[in-house]
Amino acid sequence: MKTPLLFLLLLALVSVFPSCSPGKDRASGVSENVVAVVNQENIYKADFQWELDRFTSRYNLKKNSPVNGQRTPKDTVLGQLIHNKIFEQEIKRLNIMVSVKELEKELRYFTGEYTSDQLLRTLKEKKTSLKNWKNELRRNLLIKKLIDMEVLKKIRISEKEMRDYFEANRSDFSLPQRVEVSQIIVAEEADAHSIYKDLVAGADFSQKAKEYSLGPESNSGGQMGIFSPGQLPDEFDQVIFKLKPGQFSEVIRTPYGYHLFQVVRQLEEKKLDFEEAKVQIRKILLKEKEEVAYERWLKHLKAKSKIVVNDKVLSSFSGS
Repeated sequence: MKTPLLFLLLLALVSVFPSCSPGKDRASGVSENVVAVVNQENIYKADFQWELDRFTSRYNLKKNSPVNGQRTPKDTVLGQLIHNKIFEQEIKRLNIMVSVKELEKELRYFTGEYTSDQLLRTLKEKKTSLKNWKNELRRNLLIKKLIDMEVLKKIRISEKEMRDYFEANRSDFSLPQRVEVSQIIVAEEADAHSIYKDLVAGADFSQKAKEYSLGPESNSGGQMGIFSPGQLPDEFDQVIFKLKPGQFSEVIRTPYGYHLFQVVRQLEEKKLDFEEAKVQIRKILLKEKEEVAYERWLKHLKAKSKIVVNDKVLSSFSGS
């Protein structure tokens, strides 16, 4: 079940984006119902209160207690609301849209295994409505599109950069020892031992897997794929990495059922050349550049924005 993922989007984007400094200008003549003004658009006290309550409740914080010895929750939440307001203004300026189809696809992804009743109960526990959750989901999709358009799609990684990185970090690029594995899994111990006896007598492992295995790979003769240590459960690793090519295990009991494993072949540790490492290197460099590019872009947006903070209203949010 996707419980943790489902409610990532119920949080304010505080947990997704870094908080910003609350503002450049101080309020004069700003309404007492407004916490801040961003490019002549208001952030209202009621909205700020709701986000602050949600943030402090989720992390069990006091409104004036520094987070990790730094900013207080109310400064962090205000900073993020300012970010969100700037993002919304950019989304409007660039005419970025989310279609009904895109929203429905995202809804299906996050609600996947939930029934309607389970979803509504969980939303109630999080003190939000289905309508509010859908609105936040839509907003997050718009922001993702904005960042993709204005930041991610503008990042370029050259062949030279990748090659230089490879040469400087050559020792990091290798494949560990791996094994190609097949399995037979059955629900009853007696069936597993009967199959084991047949294998000892010379029966073909692949054929037995096709006939009896309950695993999803049974149609391919039990072929699970190629694995390195740590990719499979420990109880599997402890067996398969002791087998030689062609050997099969005795019956292994796990919470999943009764297993028989066969190692088809072993692949020794291998140093990767540049061409083999390129995809991995690109991902590493892309992640590094994304962080830098995002910070630069956000700094530019804030620099060209007029942000006014109502200190009097902000200071009224105190206590637990």
